[in-house]
Amino acid sequence: MRYRPVLLAAALLCSPGFVAPATVAVAEQPAARLPASKPIVDQKRLLVENMAYRSTAAKTIAESGDAEAIAALEKAKSLIEEAKADASGEKYKEADEKLNQALKLINEQARRLTFNSADAERAKTIFERRRHAVETFLNAYQRVSSDPNANSSQVPKEHAAWIADKLAEADALAAKGEHEKAQAPLESAYERTRELIRTMRAGQTLTRDLNFATPEEEYRYELKRNDSHFALLEFAIVEKNPQGSIVPRINESRDKARSVRGAAEAKAQTGDFPGAIAELNSSTQILLQAIRMSGIYVPG
Repeated sequence: MRYRPVLLAAALLCSPGFVAPATVAVAEQPAARLPASKPIVDQKRLLVENMAYRSTAAKTIAESGDAEAIAALEKAKSLIEEAKADASGEKYKEADEKLNQALKLINEQARRLTFNSADAERAKTIFERRRHAVETFLNAYQRVSSDPNANSSQVPKEHAAWIADKLAEADALAAKGEHEKAQAPLESAYERTRELIRTMRAGQTLTRDLNFATPEEEYRYELKRNDSHFALLEFAIVEKNPQGSIVPRINESRDKARSVRGAAEAKAQTGDFPGAIAELNSSTQILLQAIRMSGIYVPG
């Protein structure tokens, strides 16, 4: 990368309304160095003073709370003062070198903080994505496990409690901005949800007594089953991250399933529970197809 001469950079920094970005890499050594002289040193000092006192880089460092960066900024300011004294004594070469050192300190710390910030943002994004996946499945699992028609002796509810504890631990760390540390308990919860989904897909987690006392009771059961499949589809989308032309097909299926479910709820309100059950079964089948398109096979 070729840098513009320091004189031009100084002129830009001194122009009205100009604020140097935190990540601007101002030339610490010009491509073709001119002999140190009063005009050169004075112009460079203006540049470095702007960087140390008025730039976005200086603000980023000052507000970072990072001891190393703040100490470097203070050192840069001291070097600027020493350079002023050298220039007053016509020691232009020494002044020039100190200004270069000051500029280097500021640039190095601004870059480091910017990179650290980017890493932190990536960690936060990864955390939030994984957190959403776990919560989505946990909600679906809790809906199904709370079904009164489920054989409670076969429902390992302790899994849901264990996952909730891990999520609470991860959330506490994330609340302090420690997203990288939060990954450990979150990954534990995530792996447990993956195991649960595998056993659910194999039909090993839940067994149900499908003998219902009334059509309304069966409707309530099918409603919860439909809820769980909506949630499972959201989990599949997060987990498998489908791409390309499959995405609009999945969205279309989800919208269709919602429409059919609405028809089921309308029939249930009129007391037509057999008709509502049929509609719900249709909605659930549409969701099953969408889940499979997302990349997770669920029998049914």
